[in-house]
Formats: sequence, structure tokens, C-alpha cells
Amino acid sequence: MAGPRPPRNIIEEPGFKAGREAILRDAKRWDEFWRAVEWALALDPTGFDAIPEHNLWVIISEPSPRTGMPRTRTFYNFDDEAIYLKLVERA
Repeated sequence: MAGPRPPRNIIEEPGFKAGREAILRDAKRWDEFWRAVEWALALDPTGFDAIPEHNLWVIISEPSPRTGMPRTRTFYNFDDEAIYLKLVERA
């Protein structure tokens, strides 16, 4: 009997890494915020909004006074093995 599918790997592409670094200058607790996003992505990447004409999906997160996170948009796509984080930016 097959069990639940294992979570996908998360791969940070250069555009995502650059955007994260820009946001980290102002965000106090990126890691706390991002841990929740990665968990949701790894288990069900279809749970966010699709942008079919660009083969992308987007996560829009609202600002959080508790974590110091600004409003952001994270763009990604995925296949059976991995989530490919393309870009994160202030929204």
C-alpha cells in the first residue's frame, strides 16, 4: 500500500536568492516566516495561485509586525521532484 508522497526538494534559483537578500536587510525573522512557506510548498505546491501563461505560481504574503516581514510575492514552478523558487520581491 502506498503512503503519502514524500515532500519535494526546494531549489533556490539566483533571482530568488537576490530578492531574499534585499528583503533580509529589513526583515527581522525571515527564517520563521519562510519555514511555514517551505512546508506548505513541499507538501502541496498547487495550493497557491497559478499564472498559467508564464508557467509560474505565486505566493502573496501579507506583512507581519510580529516577524517584521513586508508584503511579498514569491514566484515558483515545480515538477514531480522539486520546487524551483524563481523570485521573491516586495509587493
